[in-house]
Amino acid sequence: LSEFPGMERQFIFQDLRYSRVFDQIGKRFSDFSPNPLYDIGFERVPGRSFRIDGNNQVDSLIAGMKKTAVRFEEVSQRCENLLKRLPKQDQRFFRDNLAAPCHYMAALSHSLYHFLRAYKYTEKRTEHLDLSIEYLETAQEALYSTQHDIFTDWYAGDKSHGKFNIPAKLTLLHNLRDRYGEK
Repeated sequence: LSEFPGMERQFIFQDLRYSRVFDQIGKRFSDFSPNPLYDIGFERVPGRSFRIDGNNQVDSLIAGMKKTAVRFEEVSQRCENLLKRLPKQDQRFFRDNLAAPCHYMAALSHSLYHFLRAYKYTEKRTEHLDLSIEYLETAQEALYSTQHDIFTDWYAGDKSHGKFNIPAKLTLLHNLRDRYGEK
């Protein structure tokens, strides 16, 4: 839903929503529901937490992540192509502020896609959890690649129960794979 008329997408980096999906589904991974997500109680606008179209949240998310990952990959590739043409002195700023976040969101979208497939489908569950882990590790590398110079510890809070907390998500995924994956 647009909040600004004429602007189709207003929230590009929605990693906190991704985090909430991992958390909420992770807590009830063994008990599949097509609508496992609940709104965040303190949101000022009802229904704003996830903004999922359709009457099946999981199917809508799977379809959405499939498209989203491809779109972020396309933008990431365009960033890499442009980066090569930029003067050397401008490359770090461009990489840190546009390219790395796009790589992060592409990998994060793939990770969530495979997490949701593992949640919904018990066949190939281990394969999807392994891919989710792999993509989340790639997302973490992209995000943390921007830590340098005075920003060396920029994501230190993420590692200690921060807003997204990638290490905790990786632990969740490893635990789920160990518990529910095919033996």
